[in-house]
Amino acid sequence: IGLSSWTFAWSIGVPGYPKPKKPLDFEGLLRRTKELNVHLLQVADNFPLDAFEKRKLEAWASKARKSGIEIEVGTSGTSSRILSNYLELARIFNSRIVRTTIRAEEIDKGIEFVTQNINSVIREFEKEEIFLLIENYEQIRSDQLLKILDSVGSSYLGVCLDTTNSIGAVEPIEELVRKFLPYIMELHLKDYRVYRLDHKFGFIITGAPLGEGNLNLDWVLRTLASVKNDIHIILEQWVPFSGSLEETLQLEAEWIWKNLTYLMEKLKSLSNLQDEGVKM
Repeated sequence: IGLSSWTFAWSIGVPGYPKPKKPLDFEGLLRRTKELNVHLLQVADNFPLDAFEKRKLEAWASKARKSGIEIEVGTSGTSSRILSNYLELARIFNSRIVRTTIRAEEIDKGIEFVTQNINSVIREFEKEEIFLLIENYEQIRSDQLLKILDSVGSSYLGVCLDTTNSIGAVEPIEELVRKFLPYIMELHLKDYRVYRLDHKFGFIITGAPLGEGNLNLDWVLRTLASVKNDIHIILEQWVPFSGSLEETLQLEAEWIWKNLTYLMEKLKSLSNLQDEGVKM
């Protein structure tokens, strides 16, 4: 189980909203992760590591190792420049993966364009034995992403499956799991609620603590556990703005603890079922 810089989004700062007086820096992210007794932290595109000098990055990598926290690096985009930069960052942090997303403007140029981008760097990933994971988002439909994966055809290219992002593409999680199952190497886990507007003409989708929303969590975990045994689960959350930054930061902290506790209980229950020989 791991945490992400997106787990602490409000503590880092969300564009367009009030910023914390002391936004979380890298050392703050390490500290919070360690306090929660978690040993895996994914630092993604809301804390872009490529904005910092190599000397600082190496110092952070050393501190993470001394803290007993494994770092995974993440970004956005598939250009050869971005992916090559993050392959180097993966080397610095001893990250076994680089997680990225396909940007809307890249999709507009066609999936052949994205495939060419990935093909231009994937052999370097293979050489370093570092996995490139593409995360599903609403701007790319599952069939498009599958075509890219199949066209590249590398065992070092896979999927970071997010349980909520593809709601915007009207693709349910069950459909995504079935389609991407051979490619899933990591899970971004967060729950959500769907509300009908009071005039009945439409819906609102917001984040929710694990187990309190519409996500079919048991089915997702059981399905993945039936065929996969080495998937990292990165806990994320869509914490809504609650009127003031102080209230929102408090809610963010409460959700993290609640979500971790709930997930640990679920995984323990799942493990007990497997030990008892229950067919998953």
